[in-house]
Amino acid sequence: MAANAKFFLTAQDLTGPAFGSVNKRLGSAGKRVAQFAGSIAAAAGIGGMGLLIKNAVDAGDAIHKLNLRLGASAVALSEYQHVAELSGVKFEALTKAWQKQQDGIADAVSGTGEARVALDKLGLSAQALSKLAPEEQFEAIAAALGGVEQAGDRVNIAQDIWGAKGAQLLQVTAGGADAIKHMRDEAHALGLTLTQTGAQNMA
Repeated sequence: MAANAKFFLTAQDLTGPAFGSVNKRLGSAGKRVAQFAGSIAAAAGIGGMGLLIKNAVDAGDAIHKLNLRLGASAVALSEYQHVAELSGVKFEALTKAWQKQQDGIADAVSGTGEARVALDKLGLSAQALSKLAPEEQFEAIAAALGGVEQAGDRVNIAQDIWGAKGAQLLQVTAGGADAIKHMRDEAHALGLTLTQTGAQNMA
């Protein structure tokens, strides 16, 4: 996961005009490509330069696909990679939980499903949550979980909303929405945030 974070750090600069210009001018601008290669060779080494770029592009492409599938913003997804890493949770487990969360909220709006009861226990409106982005839903649930005193109750609610591995996500929500915001702000400060345009360019 740390490697992915480094790729995002490099890729953020590449997804702006510099990356776009390289992509558009590959056919006729060998000199520019050579200059571009030289600019990162010192950090990555000639042999590792291609791998560095490939991994950065692959990571951005993966974020773009998740954005299309989940509806979560590329900014949030890239920052939550850092949040997951700091919390000791696999990013894949987090995104799968978000999918389960969205399905559960949709069922709750219809008056069915395990998530409906869990959301009631948290004092959250499924109707209101259904209008939010997945990351906003998650943060609202994280804040509400902070008010649940019994650890066993928190685990049961987490599993009803996020599925069988929902208990793992309690490692992310342990500090509530404020702690999550702090970790996301840290990701942004470290240059790990990937913009929507950047993710689209990499895709």
